[in-house]
Amino acid sequence: MQIFVDLRADLADPVRHSGLGLRKLNPYPVWEARLGLKMRAIFRLEDDRVIFVFLGTHDEVKRFLRNRQ
Repeated sequence: MQIFVDLRADLADPVRHSGLGLRKLNPYPVWEARLGLKMRAIFRLEDDRVIFVFLGTHDEVKRFLRNRQ
């Protein structure tokens, strides 16, 4: 969970946040947060909450999404 604690500091410093990003994963009802070059956090938005669903590498996320269909 330390990675999420550090996220605020990383986003405030453009030199530190290379590889960070956020995007909707269509057609799935989830979002992907890229946490550096290797890690991905998958979450969904529910009312005013963020529900974390999965944390893994790019390949692990692809497998996770493929197995959810």
